[in-house]
Amino acid sequence: MTATNSVNQLPYTLESISSCEPPYQSTENNWYQYKISQGTNTITGYKSGEYTYVLQSINANIERLNLRQKGKFGPLHTSTGSKK
Repeated sequence: MTATNSVNQLPYTLESISSCEPPYQSTENNWYQYKISQGTNTITGYKSGEYTYVLQSINANIERLNLRQKGKFGPLHTSTGSKK
């Protein structure tokens, strides 16, 4: 197994989540920046909503990423419920 392949076998995990400023002209508040890591690979994303909703949504995406990595394909972007 090469170094690249071994990195690709590591699971995706939530590295950090923190509140951040909303994007320019956004009408929504409560924005969060999050980082998902897999070895040395990092995905940075932004999401608005209540903290518990955002965290549930991110964790659901991580679960789907890990399933896709194992060859169990499914939709990556689905709603996890209401933001409120």
